[in-house]
Amino acid sequence: MRKSTRSFLVDVNVWLALVYELHVHHAAVRQWFDTLSKQEALYCRITQLGLLRLLTNRKVMDRDVVDQRQAWRLFDRIVEDERVGFTPEPPGADIEFRRLTQASTPSTRMWTDAYLAAIASTGNMTVATMDKGFSAFSGVNVSIIST
Repeated sequence: MRKSTRSFLVDVNVWLALVYELHVHHAAVRQWFDTLSKQEALYCRITQLGLLRLLTNRKVMDRDVVDQRQAWRLFDRIVEDERVGFTPEPPGADIEFRRLTQASTPSTRMWTDAYLAAIASTGNMTVATMDKGFSAFSGVNVSIIST
């Protein structure tokens, strides 16, 4: 079997839509995910934490909110899939993160996206997301999952 050369750093919004079957974008994300091969969908520590946080957030999940044990079970179900793998922070990610966060205006929402963009660009990955805001980061490959 040929090893894949594609690597997607999967954004939290995609992980949530994948794991939560009632999510409005679940079908679109599932369709995208089903095209992947072994170790093509990557998570990092921040996307792992983001997913666990969202699954246990009543404002996000409403009546379907889960406790911490249930959140871990949902996460474990994802990572048991051979298409999913973990990526550590690549060398140079900190320098790239700083480059991407030099706006002269306050911006609380861009920090995490910039960090993911930095990991993707220094790790030769494509960010897989539903967030069109990633296109603001120059030099970062982005794949917007159509919803």
